[in-house]
Amino acid sequence: MKDVVYDEIELSMAMNSIENYADFLSRCIEQYIGLLNKLKNKGIQDELICSKIEELATTMRPYKAVIYDECKNISEKVNKSITEVETADKFYFPNGITSMVGSLLSKFW
Repeated sequence: MKDVVYDEIELSMAMNSIENYADFLSRCIEQYIGLLNKLKNKGIQDELICSKIEELATTMRPYKAVIYDECKNISEKVNKSITEVETADKFYFPNGITSMVGSLLSKFW
């Protein structure tokens, strides 16, 4: 079995980024659907065009749930992976080693 080296903080930061991006996408979809509804209700009165706008809004709604579900799935997998590694891990870095290494490496850039 090969050793796996990873940084929990990096994984946590990546997970937070994914969750923030999923939240952003969900809000964008919600705003887009709101704009479509406003366009349909106040801007365009043609039945065919309004029905196409409604179809588009109806098509977009499920993506919000899909994004949430996928983000939750990724989060659960990452957390499970972290827990599994922590359970099997026999080596612990001293507190603050990551920032110390980062500080040392920054002197070379």
